[in-house]
Amino acid sequence: MTQPWADRGYLQAVCASLDGRSLTPVGGRVDRGVLRIESGLTDPELAAAEARFELRFPPDLRALLEHGLPTGWDLPNWRDPDADDYVRWALGKPRRAMEFDVRHNGFWLPEWGPAPEAEAERVAAAVAALAEAPRLVPVHADRYLPSEPHAAGNPVVRVRQIIETVHAADDLAGYLAAEFAGPRPAWAATASGRRTVSFWSGFVDRSEAPVDLTGA
Repeated sequence: MTQPWADRGYLQAVCASLDGRSLTPVGGRVDRGVLRIESGLTDPELAAAEARFELRFPPDLRALLEHGLPTGWDLPNWRDPDADDYVRWALGKPRRAMEFDVRHNGFWLPEWGPAPEAEAERVAAAVAALAEAPRLVPVHADRYLPSEPHAAGNPVVRVRQIIETVHAADDLAGYLAAEFAGPRPAWAATASGRRTVSFWSGFVDRSEAPVDLTGA
């Protein structure tokens, strides 16, 4: 039986609603053009992209890419080799953000144990911890979908810096609806059903924790 997130009716509707949407942020001064939907990726193209970038597309993202490939500013073009530099830059952003925050913002998690005195050792340990985390697959700009668990419905996270990792949407369908006014199906996740993802949900929880203003 076809899963709801892979239903052709939904995929056709969401691709039709995305095609031609503006990619210029509200209040933005730079014209970033429009989002265009190209023909979907074939199985060989999907396999080639996964091998080239050493990742696995979550099932709901894979279903979308099979039906239609979103292209435009800040969107990864998984088909065009000329766009590989941008894809690699986007894939590398979490590591760069981690290195920056350890070096310049004193970032260190208690669960990593005592922080080494040497900055290079702290950075190496933090990057090693990041390497064990679910890989983040770029969706649009600084919005990512964790590749694990390998299941539909993972939450979308926004990574400006590691210390600024925030929840962007409960799932891919919810993100497309919120960001691009795509159709939001009844089966899309709700906040109460948000999936917990190893490593990344911890950062989201920290960003959403209430700030203690009492000084206690």
